[in-house]
Amino acid sequence: LLADYDDYLDVFVEDMKYSDTPIRKSISEDLSDIYQVVKDFVCQFRSGLNETMHDALSQCRQHFADYWGQTLVNTMRALHDVKYSNPNEEEESFDD
Repeated sequence: LLADYDDYLDVFVEDMKYSDTPIRKSISEDLSDIYQVVKDFVCQFRSGLNETMHDALSQCRQHFADYWGQTLVNTMRALHDVKYSNPNEEEESFDD
């Protein structure tokens, strides 16, 4: 759906410390990764078993702190740029 707008440069990647070139990331891939973590959490939480629900919540919070929280923020920044960087162009293509 994003076509040419899917890639963005990420400066908060750990590997960026050792690289002279920016790290290219994909909005769609990042959203897929986040979706998978949240889906796993929801599936485990739906079991209704207190211990399983607690473990799922604990694991989701840890994954948020370690990985997908920062990924979400970076991806939102990229999505914001796609939506508002060329106001005339987006109105036609992204509002559908």
